[in-house]
Amino acid sequence: MNKRKPVKKLIGIVFFILVFVFACTVFFLDLHLTPLNAAKKNNYIHKNAVLLKEINARENKIYIFQDNEQSYKTVISKPFGPFWKSEIAFNYQSNLKNDIETVGYAKINDQTINMLMLAFKTNTNDIKYVEAGPDGERFLRPMHLGNIEIFYWEGKLNERDINPIALSADKKPKYYYGFSKDEQYDDLRTIQWHEYH
Repeated sequence: MNKRKPVKKLIGIVFFILVFVFACTVFFLDLHLTPLNAAKKNNYIHKNAVLLKEINARENKIYIFQDNEQSYKTVISKPFGPFWKSEIAFNYQSNLKNDIETVGYAKINDQTINMLMLAFKTNTNDIKYVEAGPDGERFLRPMHLGNIEIFYWEGKLNERDINPIALSADKKPKYYYGFSKDEQYDDLRTIQWHEYH
């Protein structure tokens, strides 16, 4: 009697079970081989969304998409062993009435990284710079018509801490990013670019 056949059969069964469990884990945890695939499969991303920008945030990847409704989505892909997973997405409805618009926003505060990312785009040649950053660490960055500029900081920050200001060619403030100064209280719906009066 050949004892090798039952051993081979047992090894085959164990291998099949391991492959099945592995496949089920990948499927149910919604894991992907690349960070971009994970981002594209995020539940909040429309299948026809257009990728605009990719940003590295340590081991994480951040993607900015524009979907077919003229809104922008920012998606974070995080490593999960040898795979990638994307559960976090930020929706930003652009304010097209302004000369400058926010097209991306992401915030991570976890055990791996604390960061804030904002992405802006100008719709006019009247905006030439954006100044932003916490007190003592502010910087001035040139803006170019139609181009997306990424502003990235590490640390526990929010929009109020970095106080972005859009400037003209002669560096006069034209817009500020934050809460409306007309509100009696901070309404999250008013966080956007506002014209200086």
